[in-house]
Amino acid sequence: MPAEKRLMTIQDLWALKRIGTPTLSPDGRWACASVTSYDMTKNEGTSQLWLLSTDGKTQRQLTRGKKDSAPQWSPDGKWIAFVSKRGEGKDADDEAQLYRIAADGGEAERLTSLATGIGGPRWFPDSSRIAFVSWVWPELTGEREQAKRHKEDKDDKVKAYVVEENRPRYWDHWLPRGRKPHLHVLDLASGKIRDLFAGTAFHLPPQDPEAHQFDISPDSAEIAFTADSEKDPAAFSFTDIIALDLASGTSRTLTGAVSRPQERACGTPRYSPDGKYIAFLSTHHGKRYNEQERVWRIDRAGGGATGWSENWDRGVNAPLAWSADSAAVFFTAETEIAQPVWRLDLGAAVPVEIRRGPGQGGTGRRSRGQPRRQDLGL
Repeated sequence: MPAEKRLMTIQDLWALKRIGTPTLSPDGRWACASVTSYDMTKNEGTSQLWLLSTDGKTQRQLTRGKKDSAPQWSPDGKWIAFVSKRGEGKDADDEAQLYRIAADGGEAERLTSLATGIGGPRWFPDSSRIAFVSWVWPELTGEREQAKRHKEDKDDKVKAYVVEENRPRYWDHWLPRGRKPHLHVLDLASGKIRDLFAGTAFHLPPQDPEAHQFDISPDSAEIAFTADSEKDPAAFSFTDIIALDLASGTSRTLTGAVSRPQERACGTPRYSPDGKYIAFLSTHHGKRYNEQERVWRIDRAGGGATGWSENWDRGVNAPLAWSADSAAVFFTAETEIAQPVWRLDLGAAVPVEIRRGPGQGGTGRRSRGQPRRQDLGL
């Protein structure tokens, strides 16, 4: 007999496992994602990494930690870096740290021990370094000073403080007092960590300083990141895309001609695989605060920043993804009540819908008559 139908309960909802944003192996055969399950009795969640074959036939657990998240597959296909809090007793991580594990399994290796913790990891294209975000006190120098201040801040019984910034809180959490999200780079061979923003006024947007706010050039020589250079912390400001040369430490603003003059916020940069362009999203706050984001691109040969989807009648969701041949970018955008995947070619101003999810919403199912994955240069 068929099972009796019943209403879904809160217990059913909490019994569902949540799948995080996946990272794809270089050969396209596997995805790695965090899978979170919840224990209502203990009122806590547990996250581990799973490997999922892209043909849908195989799923296997890769890690068995309690707080494993943000997996990133190395470009050479050998490793998966991730963020976790592990250990017991005096060896327990006080803050989330960077780990890596071989793609074919084994024991995870801790790569950092920063008092300020890490987030948003991203591999360099040559697989020799990993960039990540850490919230630091910008006036302090070195890991020892950061660790000392972190302990003082943690032990301080008084948590109230005077707020001067225009964003002291983001959705459901307070932003760390006195700290800014800086980009760091870990050299895997030496184990040395470099704060790329040390001695500068740069920091990522504090409300969402994750890996989508920066990208690394294909030759591993440059990082482009989203930065808020407004000196008045109480003022509303417009973010820019900054390019930082890793060898010399010199930087240049790539969007200055369009951000403040046109009252635009620019962010989420993505280099094309051939290194010729940087695609990014821009919002025209001069029209209204919640104006939708559009796709723009920067010609790295000196063509400046230009609107790419400005003539399209709807907004674009982050992140952007380039095709392997650098001929187009892909993204999701709302249409009716669905969130299809769209393709925007270099010579086009209006994207083409290529994939829509089953039913009335979602993403993923190929629309009838639309291109297959291999037709898209992915």
